Amino acid sequence: RDVGITPTAGKFRPANINKERFVKSKFRIKKVSKLAKINRQAKKLFSGSVFSMKTWGHQGSALSETDMLQLEREALACSSINPAGRCRTVGLIVAYGVQGTPRARIVRETIRSWFQLLRNCSHDELARVRVAWPKALKALDNANWRVDAVRGIMTNVMFILHNAGWKPSTFNCWIDNNDAKWVIVDWRVSPDIVAAEISKSFLKISLNKAAEHYN
Repeated sequence: RDVGITPTAGKFRPANINKERFVKSKFRIKKVSKLAKINRQAKKLFSGSVFSMKTWGHQGSALSETDMLQLEREALACSSINPAGRCRTVGLIVAYGVQGTPRARIVRETIRSWFQLLRNCSHDELARVRVAWPKALKALDNANWRVDAVRGIMTNVMFILHNAGWKPSTFNCWIDNNDAKWVIVDWRVSPDIVAAEISKSFLKISLNKAAEHYN
């Protein structure tokens, strides 16, 4: 609870606290979106306040696609971009930048946490992670990659990679949507490099969907 997630010991998806935060933040969202109509700088209040309030601890519980859609819509509402005819994908890029959109930040924070966790692992602990990865991967696959099958940061990383079109082969070897292998041999490398590529894959998917939108 102190780190921001529900202590379920892996039995259920630890998302209760996250759900409570989404409900509590509604008033703050309305306030910021009203301010955005007066001053465009109000979007900084979303980035610095609302986003943190809604997503704290997401690394351990994951955000569903429904939650992510809601987060993106709220980010756009706080951007001061006129709702008439706007495209959510392009609007978020214009307002927050490619690596500043809600999804890009979620990806970056999760990958950073995963790298930090593995940096602090002993040799024996890394061996246990290596063994646990394929078992968790199989469990997620059997659950058809539903978000409620996420039990912690390991399955959350898999969930993100799968949604981005990547293949989470092992705990340190991932294959992107161009069939290029990302093998992490040294955990001291910056996680932001990997996170940026994952976010680009998500952006490509979003742009393809946006291209089919009306007008």
